[in-house]
Amino acid sequence: MPEVPLALRPLSSVLGAEVIGFDLRKGVAESTVRALRTAWLRHGLLLFRRQTLEPSTLVQMTRRFGEPMVYTRTENACADHPQVLVLSNARVAGRAIGAAISSRYWH
Repeated sequence: MPEVPLALRPLSSVLGAEVIGFDLRKGVAESTVRALRTAWLRHGLLLFRRQTLEPSTLVQMTRRFGEPMVYTRTENACADHPQVLVLSNARVAGRAIGAAISSRYWH
């Protein structure tokens, strides 16, 4: 995988940075993961805008930073990837397809 230089834009003076021009679907070299980890520890939060990831890609990328946890509300987990919690207020056939309440407080 090619190494991608990181472009970061701080979101505030105290928390968070946006990672500019980065596509997580293309794979990430280990050296880039180290740079992302350093940025994450420095800023406390990294924002990757406009990412459309399959659940398997999300879990794979998350594992580069540590083992993802399975959320306790398994009824809102992604079918094949229990590490992915679906946050949505949409309903299908009268049933919620995700955990709408979880997104009200911290997501």
